[in-house]
Amino acid sequence: AYYEREKRWWNEGKGYTKAIEIDPNYIEAYRDRAKIGERGYGLGRKVAHEDYSKIIEINPRDVDAYLSRSECWGALFEGDERAEPYFLDDVNKALELDPNSARAHYLIGGYKWAKEDYLGAITSFNRALKIDPNFYDALYDRATCKKDFKDFEGAIGDYFKLIQSYSKSSMVPYWEF
Repeated sequence: AYYEREKRWWNEGKGYTKAIEIDPNYIEAYRDRAKIGERGYGLGRKVAHEDYSKIIEINPRDVDAYLSRSECWGALFEGDERAEPYFLDDVNKALELDPNSARAHYLIGGYKWAKEDYLGAITSFNRALKIDPNFYDALYDRATCKKDFKDFEGAIGDYFKLIQSYSKSSMVPYWEF
């Protein structure tokens, strides 16, 4: 099953590459090929990063491309502080274009959390949740950040909200408590 999935994504990636050869400004082909690369399949994360850069070159106001490229910086250079300025530049550009981007605030929260700036991270997760109250990744990360900050009561409250949310939906959480 794994091999078949890998093979399918590899072939899809080649299809997007062909579409890009036909129309070098076909943004959705770049975006779809990049999403395959983000998963670590087919053409890989390096191509995903290059594809998001190309989307930004074609449309410098594409907020999603800036945010996706920022996530590629983290994946390509995990643990390498040299990537941080590029990550921050992309997220800040996305926020400049769309100050109400829940995803951008969420990514800043994750960055601050990794730097052990727990209050800053919680503030960023709060902003993301104010914009999108159903942003469950932000709620989960805020809960876990509160736990790391030793705000156990706050963490339990957020975990409880997550459990309530999932008990009312057909979605299956992937988090571990």
